[in-house]
Amino acid sequence: MVFFLLAVVPSLASGELTRKITQQYERGTTKELTYYDDDREVAKESFNETGRLIEKTGTIPDGVVREYFSNNSPKSEYTFKDNKRNGPMKWYYEVSGKLWYTGNYVNNLREGEFREWAEDGTLKRTIWFRNDKPTMNPKARDTMIYLMAVILILLNGFIIWRRFFAKKKFKPSPVHTSEVEKYLTSTADTNKLPVVSTTLALEPGEEAYLEEKSALLAVREKIDVQNTGKKEMETYTKDEGTLTLTNKRINFRGAFDKYNFALDKVKVLSGQDFLDIREESAPSGLHFKVANPLLWNAVAGLARQPVKFSFAKNISFTIKFK
Repeated sequence: MVFFLLAVVPSLASGELTRKITQQYERGTTKELTYYDDDREVAKESFNETGRLIEKTGTIPDGVVREYFSNNSPKSEYTFKDNKRNGPMKWYYEVSGKLWYTGNYVNNLREGEFREWAEDGTLKRTIWFRNDKPTMNPKARDTMIYLMAVILILLNGFIIWRRFFAKKKFKPSPVHTSEVEKYLTSTADTNKLPVVSTTLALEPGEEAYLEEKSALLAVREKIDVQNTGKKEMETYTKDEGTLTLTNKRINFRGAFDKYNFALDKVKVLSGQDFLDIREESAPSGLHFKVANPLLWNAVAGLARQPVKFSFAKNISFTIKFK
């Protein structure tokens, strides 16, 4: 019985997976690759003159497929799973046999970091791919986007100070910008906008990101008590309620007034301590008093244009000021 098992096991073992170029175009590019399990042909791949795969027959077993130079030194290694390139790949120099190129594939597409090595073993360059297309180094991209977002917030804060408060010798507090910076950092860590609890009845697929007690502000002519003849305007509280920001709308629920703004159809502008919410084409809007207008502006921009953060993979918002 023992002898019988030993005799059967070798027949079930998979042989070495290899591939060879079996046809080439006149200019030397590969036309056909043939795959072998030991010496048994298992699959073929056909390519056009630009190197694009146009036809595939047979099934390539899971494992590492090796290709050799004419001198039998290793040329390349590709990891296959589910009949596709899935996993690490390597290319080698023909003469020295040293590593030339490394990378990774996901479902036949280049994905992640690819490195090219000099024959002396030093790293020549690094290229990043996403869905087979070159992209930036994710860490460098995320750092750049984060710094740009912080600079944008600080710059706009300076602009509003110069425009409205410099003549009054008003020195803006850094609390607002610091709070926004912390919010952006936490967003980068969690890879999404934080969801908050809300008293608003949400629609299917709707999430709330900010909510606080707010006041609807209005402007009226100030009473001339001293009868000076001068006309002055003053801001007063017209209504009080709750302001909520979701991924679909900005909603105000007051004691007397209720407003529902579709997020993709309004502009959200920041004042010193209020938000100006208006229709895209409207010359003016409604003013709502909030604790940190910068934060509401930033989150509204992010919620209006959803992105996948890494930080942000592609963050896209502009903070505007009234």
